[in-house]
Amino acid sequence: MKSIIFGPAGKSKGPFLFYIFNVLFWGYPMYIFKCVPATFALSPGIHYLFIAVNIVMWYMLYKAYTMDPGFLPKNSSDYDQAIKRVAHFDEWKQGQNPLKRLCHTCHLVKPMRAKHCRICNRCVAHFDHHCPYVYNCVGYRNRTYFVGFTTCVSLLSLFTFYFSYIIINLEGWNVLYAIGIAECSFFGLITSGLCFATWFMAITNTNTNERINYKKYDYLKDANGHYHNPFDRGIRHNFQEYFHYRKPMIDEEVENIYAYTV
Repeated sequence: MKSIIFGPAGKSKGPFLFYIFNVLFWGYPMYIFKCVPATFALSPGIHYLFIAVNIVMWYMLYKAYTMDPGFLPKNSSDYDQAIKRVAHFDEWKQGQNPLKRLCHTCHLVKPMRAKHCRICNRCVAHFDHHCPYVYNCVGYRNRTYFVGFTTCVSLLSLFTFYFSYIIINLEGWNVLYAIGIAECSFFGLITSGLCFATWFMAITNTNTNERINYKKYDYLKDANGHYHNPFDRGIRHNFQEYFHYRKPMIDEEVENIYAYTV
């Protein structure tokens, strides 16, 4: 199930091309030659809305695919300084590992919420996951376009089911319609799940990586070791931060919160 949602291991372009091919060479021909002649006169406004959502979907996909997701600069001076000081870190005495925030591939000190993507081989700010359906990481810079893309595909799936219902009532079932509904259900279920999950991340100011691997991150634990999200400051604030209307907290601010709490 994980490989279906997040794609196969490795830098495979298969899911991305599979989606593009099915939309261009199956979905659109079926819509133009089957759906429009049978249903346009019944509900032209729905068709205009369907076309508009398609245009927005392609724009969102293009931006999510081409945009730098938030790659962090390599070979930072902080990394070299941290390596030199590592023997003197007091955290060693407390059983903690001061090296866990260092990326030895990118040669940098990872800020909170960043993670090294093994597929892109780069550290990404506010790393969410690597999505094979947009063939890119989802991170701080392109996450708004990713949620826009998944939302559009979810809406287009609903439109498709609506058109299919009308056509089947008019013409009855056949093999083409069955295949079309099966493919629409496949993409609709995946993107709807991603859509709802991503909107939930925006509401709570978290991300997929943190939700799955929260036990690995000290900044997601309270003084008793229980899960605690210091970035969640209310729905309005979270939305503003997620969609870049408000700057996110820096590491020092989060550390001050914990220092004050303790």
